[in-house]
Amino acid sequence: MTVDEIKPARDGRKVLLVDGYYLSSSRGMGRYARELVAALALSPDLDLHVVVQSGELEPLPAGVHRHERPGMPFPLWEQLMVPLVLRTLKPDVFHAPYNTAPVLRMGVPTTVVTIHDLMFLDPEFKTHSIRQRIGRAYRQIFVPRSTSKSLKVTTETNEVSSMLQKRFGMSVHLHRISVEGFVGVNPEPVEGLPGRYILFVSGAAFNKNSERTIAAFRQAAAEDAILIVAGIGAGHASALKHTDETVKFPGWLTDGQLIYLYRNAIAVLFPSLLEGYGLPVLEGMATCGVVVTSDRPPMNELAENAAVLVDPESVDEIAEAIRRVWTDGDLRDDLKVRAAIRMKAFSRAAMSEALCALYLHPNDLHPRHMRKNDVQ
Repeated sequence: MTVDEIKPARDGRKVLLVDGYYLSSSRGMGRYARELVAALALSPDLDLHVVVQSGELEPLPAGVHRHERPGMPFPLWEQLMVPLVLRTLKPDVFHAPYNTAPVLRMGVPTTVVTIHDLMFLDPEFKTHSIRQRIGRAYRQIFVPRSTSKSLKVTTETNEVSSMLQKRFGMSVHLHRISVEGFVGVNPEPVEGLPGRYILFVSGAAFNKNSERTIAAFRQAAAEDAILIVAGIGAGHASALKHTDETVKFPGWLTDGQLIYLYRNAIAVLFPSLLEGYGLPVLEGMATCGVVVTSDRPPMNELAENAAVLVDPESVDEIAEAIRRVWTDGDLRDDLKVRAAIRMKAFSRAAMSEALCALYLHPNDLHPRHMRKNDVQ
């Protein structure tokens, strides 16, 4: 459906347009976009519209208007295509969910941009592909432009909020991300799994801390324990170093298979060195309930007292945590109770309420209002 085929309702609701460019992506941006749209669809105060690339197959919630435009690389999409849609639709609010916003906003009264992290400014965070390098350069240019008074900035953690305020002087509002959509995916069995195992949600990037975590697992020497490493293929150099049967690399997984691994794991490991948000912390607490993660932001902010926190640079600490969660049933039971309580702060309803306050009353909300009243 093209943008010209829908006239937004002027019935007292705010007309909100969301950029759905990454809606079907399996990566973090896609997860965020899907949860964002699902959460906002709950609000009776919004007339919700989403602009997507032609051929986008991701379904939208009932009552959400869909607008298709020809696909193109994201920087061109955001700076050229989105302004054309804004000019035609004339929404009350536009939400740019991917760290940056179009320079030309065509007189839209309120533009909200979600800035997830500032990893692109960290010299230690390496990019490898040309696409990643272009994306990093694009963010380096356009994120500072979000200091404009016509933009409202929102983020998901106090850590990133503080960094944005200190580095750019931005007024930042806080909201939490739900993982209800991911958790609700139908599980797909993974063949060849052992009866009991620990799931390590990893990746090939240095910040995922794979070598140190696998070394800690071996040092823990937990009886009959098997480590399943998600996010690294069996042919990757890291996998080729570990050919025995105690560490397994299942390769690429669908969301359904990953949910299956989460739900059947004894514990979930995510001792990452550096993250923009750390969705596996929430996914692990919402499914398995037993999580070992890093005692550094944003992971410790998400987990609080509902996970075992470790120094991600200490093999000894990670190994001891692995031994504890593998052998101590009482600890696992306690963590599951704590995780269930903590996850109440990350519901779609809470996400919708926080963002609607920003959309509906953008000039009345002091940046610290959101932080003070965030569920802890």
